[in-house]
Amino acid sequence: MVQLTDPVFTASVTYLIPIVAVSWGLLDGEQLSPYQFIGMGVILLGVYLTTQNPAKSLSKYRKRSL
Repeated sequence: MVQLTDPVFTASVTYLIPIVAVSWGLLDGEQLSPYQFIGMGVILLGVYLTTQNPAKSLSKYRKRSL
């Protein structure tokens, strides 16, 4: 997909697929359990942690250790 489009479009589609899937399931009458909300939170936390700027994080750590 990246070869056919630009990376911004690909990333947008990748992040929107779970939202569309949950919405479609709710419209179809499915119920979400607390475990599914916990899983969503874990995934969002993982995305947040992996998209942090490593140089910025390291500079904060170096300032604290001095």
